[in-house]
Amino acid sequence: MFELGNVLCEEIDNGSKWKHIPTSVKPILLFNGDIFEYDEQFKRLRNLMHDMFCQGARVPGVDIVQGTKLIINVTASEDKKVFFRFFTSKLKQKDVASSSSMLNSDDGMLEEIGPR
Repeated sequence: MFELGNVLCEEIDNGSKWKHIPTSVKPILLFNGDIFEYDEQFKRLRNLMHDMFCQGARVPGVDIVQGTKLIINVTASEDKKVFFRFFTSKLKQKDVASSSSMLNSDDGMLEEIGPR
């Protein structure tokens, strides 16, 4: 069992950047912090979050443009605090036509969409 508290929660504004993210998209989960590797509770938390967001679905392939619409960065500190940040990828117009061009280009970037 996990008990998670909330220290700071920011409201998602009405003109939110979230409206451009399809509800069916599976997020990319990034876990930062060594504690996710050696602490048993944090290993279980990582697995629980993975199961919760991915829902056991196997994806045969990933479209780089649609597949990176939502990135959730989970960072754990040594004092056992967990921080969440939410990002979306932004591509320049020339990259949208060919999803494979993002792999060889510096024109892709992350934009924080909040809340933290």
